[in-house]
Amino acid sequence: MNHKIVWLAFTTVAFAELGDKTQISTIILCADRGSPLVILLGAIAAFATVNAAGIIIGHKLSKIIPRRMVSIIAGAVFLTVGASFLIGI
Repeated sequence: MNHKIVWLAFTTVAFAELGDKTQISTIILCADRGSPLVILLGAIAAFATVNAAGIIIGHKLSKIIPRRMVSIIAGAVFLTVGASFLIGI
């Protein structure tokens, strides 16, 4: 296992997720319902499921589309979603 890649994935996701709507939702859910361990387990399961789908799709795309093109498409989607939030779409 390449520990540098594991660390890169961890830090990238951790910093990207700080203060996002998922974290805020889990804070509110825990404050409302209590049961932090149960909420943690549910959040981990949901996060793992969503990311597993992204990993599988990304891996399959990399087999049929050059990596550079996958990066360009991902960047374009990211920028489009960000711009749509900024202009209120």
